[in-house]
Amino acid sequence: MTLPRLLLSKARSVEEAINYTEKYNLFYDVAPLHYIVADASGKSAVIEFVNGKMAVTKSENKYFAVTNFTLYGNTAKTGFGKERYENIQNTLEKRGGIISEEDALDLLKNNVIPGDGQWSAVYNLSKKTLSVAFSEEYEHVYRFKMYDFDMKDTVYI
Repeated sequence: MTLPRLLLSKARSVEEAINYTEKYNLFYDVAPLHYIVADASGKSAVIEFVNGKMAVTKSENKYFAVTNFTLYGNTAKTGFGKERYENIQNTLEKRGGIISEEDALDLLKNNVIPGDGQWSAVYNLSKKTLSVAFSEEYEHVYRFKMYDFDMKDTVYI
């Protein structure tokens, strides 16, 4: 969890998050290691570590879906989680990436692996809010206001 903490503390944009991450070589062999980063300007990217090297996929839209497979170099979007990825991506595409926070949480709830959900989080980068449900307990959603003390854009992961 050192990298997310570093990025939350230091990075002010997606580009800065990528630049900070380039300084580290991370490896996780249980599942693909990836981070989605976004900033209030609407830019987003997925930072992954593939065969010990950092790989970045930048969004062509103002939204991104990530499940349990590596996106980088995976044009067919194959792997564990493909169905969940397609469900989320199709919903976002149909709505032009515009979805309410409640609908976003429902979308995550409807695409969780039953019994395996750790948390579902929805960031509103315009309002700078976070809504999160833990352990598939969607009836208990915690809402937070994120503060940016120097009033610059902040990167979220």
